[in-house]
Amino acid sequence: MGLITEHVTNRRAFTLLEVIVGLFLMGSLVASSLVALSAHQHAIVLAKQKHQANDIVETLLTNWYETRGDIPTRNQGFVATELARIAAMNSGVQFGITPSINNQLINPTNADQWLWRTQPVGSRTVCGLPVAVIRLEIFGKVGNQKTPQSLASIELIQRQGMSVFQ
Repeated sequence: MGLITEHVTNRRAFTLLEVIVGLFLMGSLVASSLVALSAHQHAIVLAKQKHQANDIVETLLTNWYETRGDIPTRNQGFVATELARIAAMNSGVQFGITPSINNQLINPTNADQWLWRTQPVGSRTVCGLPVAVIRLEIFGKVGNQKTPQSLASIELIQRQGMSVFQ
């Protein structure tokens, strides 16, 4: 019995099995850290794009209400095209008017691939007046995704049969 105890206490190196287990544990730790870092970076990109999409929604709504008096229903288009139209109007190039939009136009680098869409989603009666509920959504691809996802969505009410400002 004393011989086994003496052999264990005088040992100076790790066995091959201990080295392999240690490498496996360190590899698992590095791999899980890389996966978590990648997920975190994706979440940051998504949050930035959603923030930009919310700014674009505000810009679109402000422009539509100032120039048209309402929002277009059952319509869609590219965000970059609509932002270019708004920028042209702000510089007084198109229609000879300059709306009072004070916000700087947000134009993300991938806005040429983003879409906006408006569609009626229902109707209600508010204070005895019939109103339509209209949803405005911004769609875009995030990271390596192949299909666009909704980055921003808002539902607005608009009096049926006339613009909000009539």
